[in-house]
Amino acid sequence: MLKNGALYIYEVYKEKSFSKAAQKLYVSQPALSAAIQREESRWGCAFFDRGRAPVELTEAGRRYVAAVENMLREQKALEEYFDGFLAERRMTLNIGAPAFFCTYVLPALVKKFSAEHLGARVNIIEAGVDDLVNCLQAETIDVCIAVEELPPNAYKSAEIGEEEIVLAVPRDFPVNRHLAELSVTAGDLDGLRVRDGAPRVSAAEFADVPFLLLKKGNDMHDRALKIFQQARVTPKVIMTLDQLMTSYHMAAAGIGAAFVRAELIRYDGGGLCFYRIDDARTVRGIYVARKKSRKLPQAAEAFMEFMMKNSAVRRGGGEGTAG
Repeated sequence: MLKNGALYIYEVYKEKSFSKAAQKLYVSQPALSAAIQREESRWGCAFFDRGRAPVELTEAGRRYVAAVENMLREQKALEEYFDGFLAERRMTLNIGAPAFFCTYVLPALVKKFSAEHLGARVNIIEAGVDDLVNCLQAETIDVCIAVEELPPNAYKSAEIGEEEIVLAVPRDFPVNRHLAELSVTAGDLDGLRVRDGAPRVSAAEFADVPFLLLKKGNDMHDRALKIFQQARVTPKVIMTLDQLMTSYHMAAAGIGAAFVRAELIRYDGGGLCFYRIDDARTVRGIYVARKKSRKLPQAAEAFMEFMMKNSAVRRGGGEGTAG
C-alpha cells in the first residue's frame, strides 16, 4: 500500500492541480500540500514545478512517479494473485485418512461430494492416525477420517458411522475344519458391519492359532488384547505390524490370523475364512475430525456437513458403497 505522501503526489500528477487532487482524495488542500512537502524534504528535491499552470513534474518528480506506477502495478498483480489463491483455497479440500478408507471408502464419497459441489478440488493424504493428528495440527489437511475420537480439547470429532472388526483366518488352518460353517461372507455384510443375526464365535476357539497383531499404540492392538483377555486367551503372536492393510495381506498369504475390517470380506480372493467374534469391542465408531481452533475453507466446511448427512459408512450402505 502506498503511503499518503506518495499517493498525494501521484494524484496531483494525474489531476495536474493541487486543489483538484485534494477534492478527489477528500482532504484539505493545506493537508495535501504539507504531506507532499514532507515527502519532498525526505528526498531533498521538489517534485513539482509550482510556477507553471497547470502544475508540472520536475525531472525528479518524473522519476518518483515512475517508481510509484511500478509499485501500483506490483500491488495490483499481488492482489490479483492472492484473490485467485484465496478463491482456489476456499474450494480446495485436503482430506487425511488411513489406507483402508482411502482405498475402499473415500472414492464413492468423494465422487458424490464433487458432483454436489462443482468446482471443489479434493486432495487425499494417506497416513496413520498419529501422522493424521500431526497434519491436522500443522493444518496441512483440513479434516481427517479416524476410528478414534481425537482429544476434544483440541479437535472437534463427529461420529459418522460404525465399522465391525472380524477375524481373518487362512483357509488351510486346521481350526476351520470345525468352524467353517460359522464363518461369515460378503453376503452377511450390512454397510461396514455384519448383519444382525450372523453367527458369532468365541475368541477362545482360536487359542492355538498363530496371530498377527498391530503394534502397541494402535487402536486395533488394544482392542485385540482386551478381546483375548475377555476370552481368557493368551494369543500366539508371531508378528507385529504397523498397518491393518498389511496384516490383512499377510493373513491372505497364509502367515497367520489377523483382526481386520469386515468390509475387506468383499475383496477376499478365497484364501481366508472370516469369523464374527463374540465381543462388543469388535464394533467401533468412525469419526470425521477437524482442528477446533481453525476456521476451515468453504469446501472443508461443506465436506464436514456432507459426511454427517450422506456418509456411506453407516449401516444399510449395501454392496459397493465403499467403492
